[in-house]
Amino acid sequence: MTWDRTYDGMGVCQGNYHSDYFTAKEDFAVRSGLVEKERLFSDDELLKLNCCVDFTLENGEYLDYDEEQALTRLKEKIEEIATYPSDNQEQTMQNLSM
Repeated sequence: MTWDRTYDGMGVCQGNYHSDYFTAKEDFAVRSGLVEKERLFSDDELLKLNCCVDFTLENGEYLDYDEEQALTRLKEKIEEIATYPSDNQEQTMQNLSM
């Protein structure tokens, strides 16, 4: 659970309840001002980014070794933090390729 600050910043009031620790940490970081909401990607945005990385890795014949390794690390990082079902990824990949 994370709490909202009062208007004067001297206390806390209502809280936000979360079912998992990661979501609570993210909510706290955004609401406390430690991280700007605009700097975070939604799961849908992560899915689309991951599909684009997959497409580039599969079709990027002009990638050099370092670029390919950087994209592979990016893909691994996205997959570690994203919480989307693999069926959605396949559907999004098909939609992006049309």
